[in-house]
Amino acid sequence: MVGSSWASPLYNSPDSEVAELKYIVSKSIDIDVAHKLPWHKGKCQKLHGHTLTIRVAVSSFKLDGNGIVVDFGQIKEFLNSIKDVLDHQYLNEIQGLVNPTAENICNWISTVFSVSCIEWGVSPEYIEVWETKTCCVRMEYS
Repeated sequence: MVGSSWASPLYNSPDSEVAELKYIVSKSIDIDVAHKLPWHKGKCQKLHGHTLTIRVAVSSFKLDGNGIVVDFGQIKEFLNSIKDVLDHQYLNEIQGLVNPTAENICNWISTVFSVSCIEWGVSPEYIEVWETKTCCVRMEYS
C-alpha cells in the first residue's frame, strides 16, 4: 500500500542499517564531428566522420528540496556548451584534442564536467562517448 506512512526498506534514513540509495542522473546529446587518427593502421587513419553520442551522468545520495538530484536543464546547458565547441568541427584542430580518440574526448570533457558538478552540488559518475551504435568508451569516476 502506498501512502504517507509507506516507506521503502531501502529508504535513505539516518537510522537505517541497509545500504544508502544512490541516485544516478544522465543525459546525452548527439554531435557530428570529423577526425583522423594518423597513427592508426586501418581506415581511421584517413579523414572520416561520426555522429557521436556523448552521455554524462551525475550522482547523489540526497535529493534537493524539489525532490531532484539536478535539473536536467543544467545538464543540457553543459552538453550544449560542449556541442557549441565540437559540433561540425575537425577534432584534430581543437585545442587539447590533437589525438581525438574517444578516450581523449572523454578526458577533454572531464576537465569542465568536474567543475560543473561542483557547482551543481553532485558527484560526477561517468562520461560516455559513443562513436557508433556498438562502440563506446566510458570513463568512470571513482
